[in-house]
Amino acid sequence: MISQVKISRKHFDAFRKECNRWMQRYGLSDWRVTFQHEDLYGQTWATCERNPESRLASLTLATWVVPGGSPVDAETISDTAHHEVLHILLAELTALVFRRSVQEEEIDGSEHAIVNRIIAATKEGTE
Repeated sequence: MISQVKISRKHFDAFRKECNRWMQRYGLSDWRVTFQHEDLYGQTWATCERNPESRLASLTLATWVVPGGSPVDAETISDTAHHEVLHILLAELTALVFRRSVQEEEIDGSEHAIVNRIIAATKEGTE
């Protein structure tokens, strides 16, 4: 059995609140977002499924993570929410890129690099 660190309902509520705050901050009020708190099998903290044409997104926060990484605390939950909302922010651009002949792994890697740079750039301005 894999060792697990639980992500509580309280953390999920904070995640949802932070996602909504970032959605508002980035002017993404034209999106309808649903939230889930589900087992992601220790693979990731959260996921974002999005459809830019319908402006629908589904954000899922894991119910547990593998110990040894980031702590399960308010800062990590906030950073995770910010990260997932940035995927929504980039959804339209990402959809356009997928129409070209590029490997999916290349696009995913590039998108995550942009997301992480935006988080780093905006973190200083929010403290």
